Amino acid sequence: RGENVMSRYWNNEEATRNILRDGWYHSGDIGYKDGTGCYFFLERKTEIIISGGENIYPAEIENVLLSHPEIIEAAVVGREDKRWGEVPVAVVVKKDGCELSRTEILDWFEGRLGHYKHPRDVLFLEALPRNEMRKIKKTVLHELVNKKEFEV
Repeated sequence: RGENVMSRYWNNEEATRNILRDGWYHSGDIGYKDGTGCYFFLERKTEIIISGGENIYPAEIENVLLSHPEIIEAAVVGREDKRWGEVPVAVVVKKDGCELSRTEILDWFEGRLGHYKHPRDVLFLEALPRNEMRKIKKTVLHELVNKKEFEV
């Protein structure tokens, strides 16, 4: 809240109403404040995957993926699922020359996260799509994993 906060979205009153309420900017960011007063950003509310009524935070799965020695980049997005609503899908960039398989990645989660948080599938890319600020374009990944031809 303050004078430096945007006044509105151009030509999008609905988006403006959703994000600006009573003078406050609602970013949708999820985070916490530690004991020293420092704030930590964890996730965007819109990126949470709701699977079978459970909230799954992509960052938690991404941390496990990035702990694998043969993965250099990873992101997780939800794929629509008739039974669960959504399921997590890992999008992975392997190190050059790696022969890492889908099964090896899925097996990597055993004993590291609760089973309901495990990715249901893996999509391999040469690089993750990024915007000008180098942020991963999760909307592009969401479109890719929800394509019919990707379904296993």
